[in-house]
Amino acid sequence: MWEVLYGKSVTRDQKPEPWQICVGNLRPNIIEGTESCYVNFMKKCWEPKPENRPSSREVYETFTRWKNDKKIQLELSESDKKINQIMNLDNNYDEIYEYSTYTVHEKNLTLF
Repeated sequence: MWEVLYGKSVTRDQKPEPWQICVGNLRPNIIEGTESCYVNFMKKCWEPKPENRPSSREVYETFTRWKNDKKIQLELSESDKKINQIMNLDNNYDEIYEYSTYTVHEKNLTLF
């Protein structure tokens, strides 16, 4: 659910083995501003015991209910806007960093 929501791989910066995720209870960070109904359901999917996780039917029914609930749709839409703003900042970080590095390097050259 995390990858669906944020559009990025959970393990993009690391390559844990499946057993490490299960035994270590590794979970990705939740971005601030994510709608609470989504967060709560996602955490339910992360339950260590499989019998406590929702079934595929329950996931389907929950998404269908959210799709038909205008209030939840509005909340998810607002949450999505906030997440996109944060993700855009994250995506632009490399460009900002490269620009800053170039500027510092350029200043160092003018000092000599």
